[in-house]
Amino acid sequence: MTARAAGLNARITVASVLLALVVMGAFALMVSTIQDLRSSSGAARASEKVIASANRLQNLALDLETGERGFVVSGNRAFLEPYATAAAEYRGLAHDLEHLVAADPTQFRRARELEAQIRAYHHAWAERVIATAARNPAAARRLIATAAGKARMDAIRIGFARFLRTEKRAAAMHSEHSDDGGRTAILIGLGAVGGTAVLILVYALYLFRVVTAPVRRIAEGARRLADGALTTRVPDGGAGEIAALARDFNAMAESLGNQSAQLREQNAELQAVLDATLDGILMTDVEGTILFSNRKMEQFGGELGLPDDGLIWDRMARLAALTTTPDGYYDAFARMAADPRAEVDAEFELRDTRRSFIGHTAPVEDSNRTFVGRIFSIREVTAERQSERTKDQFVATVSHELRTPLTSILGYTELLLDRGLHDVLTAEDRRMHLEVVRRNADRLQRLVGDLLFFAQVQSSRLPLDLEPVNLASLASGALEAARPVAEDKGVTLSLDVAVPVDVEGDVSRLEQLLDNLVSNAVKFTPAGGLVEVSLRNEVGEAVVSVRDTGIGIPADELERLFTRFFRASTATTREIQGTGLGLAIARTIAEAHGGSIHVSSEPDRGTTFDVRLPLRQAVSASATPALVSRV
Repeated sequence: MTARAAGLNARITVASVLLALVVMGAFALMVSTIQDLRSSSGAARASEKVIASANRLQNLALDLETGERGFVVSGNRAFLEPYATAAAEYRGLAHDLEHLVAADPTQFRRARELEAQIRAYHHAWAERVIATAARNPAAARRLIATAAGKARMDAIRIGFARFLRTEKRAAAMHSEHSDDGGRTAILIGLGAVGGTAVLILVYALYLFRVVTAPVRRIAEGARRLADGALTTRVPDGGAGEIAALARDFNAMAESLGNQSAQLREQNAELQAVLDATLDGILMTDVEGTILFSNRKMEQFGGELGLPDDGLIWDRMARLAALTTTPDGYYDAFARMAADPRAEVDAEFELRDTRRSFIGHTAPVEDSNRTFVGRIFSIREVTAERQSERTKDQFVATVSHELRTPLTSILGYTELLLDRGLHDVLTAEDRRMHLEVVRRNADRLQRLVGDLLFFAQVQSSRLPLDLEPVNLASLASGALEAARPVAEDKGVTLSLDVAVPVDVEGDVSRLEQLLDNLVSNAVKFTPAGGLVEVSLRNEVGEAVVSVRDTGIGIPADELERLFTRFFRASTATTREIQGTGLGLAIARTIAEAHGGSIHVSSEPDRGTTFDVRLPLRQAVSASATPALVSRV
């Protein structure tokens, strides 16, 4: 391997030296030719500059003559403007021209002669003629007529023509020399480039065979390896270092494959643990960019429409806008901005869904206690908070509902036990007071019964004594039980039974269900209203409808109507007494019998409850005449 490596290095070195010598020789010859070409080009440009300056100086001399003659002939002082400009500029331009031809004695002498002739024309002739024209225009015109000034200017023109001919010949010569040098440089450059190209081609073919092709195979393998194809391997063949590189690459790929398999296994275990937690977990880097999150956090973000990536601060700002207390979030922002290592705990509630969450964030440090990011966790505590609110509501409601009848019982009992009133109270008064005590005692008994009912449901113990039940009889009994209250309020009760409706159920529980619905309907129906109970069969189900023309229930409260202790706003605003348990009990009984209960309502127009229960057996509508009872 050492001999092959040395041979490869020697061949590459020899070819490189030869290529360098050829290129250096070609460049040296081209530099010499280009230097000569630059010299010729510079001389040509200098001649062009001399010609341009000479032409400009000649034009200024002509402006002197034109301005002078125009003023004398017309008397218009506007002709003196180009004259004044030429008189101010020709000396400086003449000195520039002399400087440009200083290297050429003949042209330098001619330039000085021209400058002297122009100056003599200006001072000895033009100024005298203009001054004479200002005093005596006729005399000035006679001076011009002598042609003395024209002779001076003709001599100047002849001098400029001789000067320009000489300079143009020099410019042509320099240009021709420059063209010859350019052609020579092109030929030399083409030859050098051609030779260099041939040598480079041979050199490139050699390098491609022994170096480029093997390296390309290794580079392609590295790209596949970077794309995740950890099983990639390359051929071990090649010259010298190429073979060693291939072997090292294959060993590296083998090691990466083993490490990747271990990392995948560890990541899968870690991800499984994180996904199994009840908390949503998310980690960011120092800048706040989200690095990873578990399934619970992704589910939480998806439900709220939070961004999946980017900065955590954008995600938290979006979440803050959805909470009932966004200012608390801004306080947390301020604490973390003031102290990046601060631990922050917060509890928030979503404005629309009323879901409650507890959030916690803490800094993450590496083994050197360097701050590398921050971890965030969120746990939903909606059920716990709802339970706490329900308990508080339960205590408040039960306390109120117990206090009211107990107050009446105690008051009337003290009244009956007062010895000073024995002679005042009549037997009828005592009977009425005892009736009040009895009604309030019954009210307490119903409340305790409702609470015991839900205690049984909570412990999954709602015994049902199933037997055939005639719903028409239960409905009629419920209406009879509600009749005294309905008559006192002036509410009409109605029963509509088209066919016998029999179900399999617990008589006492179904009776409790209908009593709750009918008593509720009477309670929330004002005087002159109607409460109607109707029974019908629908596709294997018995349907009991309790409809009233009462105060109704707002649409946004219908979903919560069967929640324990919930009371509609229409009931609370009118101060209608109740515990909020009756409808919850009705739904529980209906579902325990395999049925359901539904409600529809319009405020100030009435409410309808439909209870659906499985039929015990289908009965033809023609078997029994329609029974319509109206009370």
